[in-house]
Amino acid sequence: LSIIKMGFDRLLIDSNSFFTQKKKFYSKNVHLSIGQFDLVSKDSAQIITTQSLTLSTLNRELLLFDVSISPLKDNRKTSIEGKIRSIQFFGLDPLFVIQDRTVVGRALLLEQPAITVKQGQIAGEKFSNDALNKLVKKQFKRVSLLNIEIEKANISYLNKFGTTMLKFDDTKFYCSDFNTY
Repeated sequence: LSIIKMGFDRLLIDSNSFFTQKKKFYSKNVHLSIGQFDLVSKDSAQIITTQSLTLSTLNRELLLFDVSISPLKDNRKTSIEGKIRSIQFFGLDPLFVIQDRTVVGRALLLEQPAITVKQGQIAGEKFSNDALNKLVKKQFKRVSLLNIEIEKANISYLNKFGTTMLKFDDTKFYCSDFNTY
């Protein structure tokens, strides 16, 4: 993990942490820039690599650049694979996202996602709104975003035999009031 730049303004520790055995830190303003690192999804099915991450509590943003998503193993489940030029969250508290796994914000911008979704081999498993919601809920307790914009998307959906069932090229999507249920 290469930390490029880090700044804290008025760093504090929770006075109750002595009794709860949790060392929660607080700061009025946090700015953190990190170089390349990998994240493993909560279900250990995917690895997410980003070339840079910047978070700022003052600007209320979380920015990831040059993100790639790859399956860790062939586990016969639906998988997602691809690259995204940038994932930008605005109007949220990035520390709340990290500490509480809750995303509540004003906007999400995905730039140039090139994503392939492959249907799993398990009987009856299909990729649907419910499957998407379950996928998001595995990573985060709650997601609530006022606006989602996806620019220049190239998205493919392959069935379990590898046949392309759906394909969008150079497409723009917009969604308002996205909430997990």
